[in-house]
Amino acid sequence: MGYSLAGLFALWAMYQTDIFAGCATCSGSMWYPGFVEYVNIQPTLANKRIYISLGGKESRTSDRLMATVADRTKEICELLKKDNDVIYEINPGGHFADSGKRLAKAVKWIEKVASA
Repeated sequence: MGYSLAGLFALWAMYQTDIFAGCATCSGSMWYPGFVEYVNIQPTLANKRIYISLGGKESRTSDRLMATVADRTKEICELLKKDNDVIYEINPGGHFADSGKRLAKAVKWIEKVASA
C-alpha cells in the first residue's frame, strides 16, 4: 500500500513477486514515464485485489507529464480489471486532499476483502 510514488511502488511490487494477494495505491504516480508500457509487457496479474484512488483535480497541473495521471491511471485500471478485483475511486480535490482519509478507506477495503 502506498501514496504518490509509494503507490506506484506498491503496484510495481505486485509484478516483482507473487507473495502479495493485492495492493492499494492512492494518488499513485502512474504518470511515471514508461510505467503503462511496463505494465503492458509484464505477465498479466490475475486474481489479485487492487484498490486505486485518485484526486479528481490531480491532472489539473501545468506540468505536462503529471497532467497525464488521470489518463494513465485509467489505462492501468482497465488493464488490471481484466483479471483482477479492482476498485477505482475518484475523490474530490487534488493530490494531497484528504490523504489520511483516503488511505484509511483503502485499509478498510483491504480489511473487508481479507476477512471475507
